[in-house]
Amino acid sequence: ALTPSVIQQQFEQRDFRILANGADPIGGDLYHHRRKMKDGQILFLSNASMVQSSKGKVNIRGRGVVLMDLMAGQMLDYPVDSQPGGNISLSFDIPPAGSLMFYISDTRQSGLKKYRASKGISVIKGSPVKTIRPAENTLMIDFCDLQLPDTLLNNTHVGVASKTAFMHYGFNRNPWNHQVQFKDHIVARDTFSAGTGFTATYHFYIDSRVQFEKFRAVVEQKDLWKEIKVNGKLVKPVAGQWWLDRSFGVLEIGAYLKTGDNTLSITADPMSVFAEIEPVYILGDFNLQPADKGWQIVSPQPLHLGSWKEQGLSLYGFGVKYFKEFNLERTGGQRVLQLKNWKGTVAAVKVNGKPAGIIFSEPNTLDLTPYLKNGNKSVEVEVIGRLKNLLCPHHNSRKPRLVGSR
Repeated sequence: ALTPSVIQQQFEQRDFRILANGADPIGGDLYHHRRKMKDGQILFLSNASMVQSSKGKVNIRGRGVVLMDLMAGQMLDYPVDSQPGGNISLSFDIPPAGSLMFYISDTRQSGLKKYRASKGISVIKGSPVKTIRPAENTLMIDFCDLQLPDTLLNNTHVGVASKTAFMHYGFNRNPWNHQVQFKDHIVARDTFSAGTGFTATYHFYIDSRVQFEKFRAVVEQKDLWKEIKVNGKLVKPVAGQWWLDRSFGVLEIGAYLKTGDNTLSITADPMSVFAEIEPVYILGDFNLQPADKGWQIVSPQPLHLGSWKEQGLSLYGFGVKYFKEFNLERTGGQRVLQLKNWKGTVAAVKVNGKPAGIIFSEPNTLDLTPYLKNGNKSVEVEVIGRLKNLLCPHHNSRKPRLVGSR
């Protein structure tokens, strides 16, 4: 049995041990990989815990340690303590989901910049945080009314509407949904005559206080539809403009909108084997407010720190910028930006408008020492969201399954 005593007796090596620092446990979920080379060895430490740090020390045979900073692309002279028998000891403190890579050399390294651990922390106060949404807010509409030559379906999810349209014209399903085409057996059926097809109509509501003159709409497969109408008026996609994907056409719709209920409709005539019914999108300077069904568009409000969802950006997947200004008078010392509890994919940092680096994982810090000299400084942190809330299925628990490609 692999008891701790058996592991220690049979597998432990005198030239390599991972130990706790004092009485405190190492913590976290620590793994290591070691690769021996002719002039030293590489040691990689990884903390797989998402909530707890790993802290301890490594006793290893060698004379010098180089920290290989995989984020900054730097090699730093890492501090060590000498141990009996030709070993050295190095300490580590790895945040959740963090890692460290070391090169343990048989000789002392020279000419490398010294690793500098953060010491006492003092918070530099500055101006209140200013918050800006640089991109348009988004409303995704994934329910529509489907008008076929002899059938009308009201308030239908686009997936059901698309399947219904294909089945009306002889398919047993949406041919592109979880299916792989053999040779051209799907596209070869694209032989529909004039007078076939359908109209899908999407509804959205605009509050009376909203300024909608600059609103835009986005429709997938912009060149496929015979007609695109907003409140019954023909609208053409803007030449050369697209959003997210080059097949996502953009329409200037502000002049056709009104307070209250609005509609956007797409018409396929003749029917096409490519005519999938997908969500449409409304873009503009607005907030979203939950309604009995879906969302309604309301006037925008100033942003502040905190949840985007609670500030009318439930379907927003782009960036929000946070600005803070400082007046730095003291010289020397390390200056580090630290983000506390934040949600997003990555945070892009600028100092006085110039890129200074990114933050995407624990410990959520970025060394700004080279950028923060004395004087007035502006620090911008743009937190980038993701498109899951905008694009993903929203209305059921979808099980994992195989997905083919066209």
